[in-house]
Amino acid sequence: MQAGNQKRLRALLLCALAGMFGVHRFYVQRHLSGGLIFLLMTGGMLWGWQALAALPPGNSWPDWVQALLLPFIPMAIAIVWMHIDLLLILLGKLDPPPAAADGKKG
Repeated sequence: MQAGNQKRLRALLLCALAGMFGVHRFYVQRHLSGGLIFLLMTGGMLWGWQALAALPPGNSWPDWVQALLLPFIPMAIAIVWMHIDLLLILLGKLDPPPAAADGKKG
């Protein structure tokens, strides 16, 4: 297997297994968007946990749905972004940059 295909396969596996946290974006040297995906997902998760913890005991299910609806929005954005990246990796549009021959960054 060629080195380019191995890198694409690694990026695909990272996206499939941990893409909702932006790990694959760090692998393909897109740190800013990887950090944004990470913040969207972890921020939404923390917001959801905080919203659930703030509910008093004995609330009905509409209160739970209302508490989780807004935190779900940033997490949904991260998950949709991950699925788009899966397609981009499969199509070869989101490849890791080639390694320099002398080991230096270009």
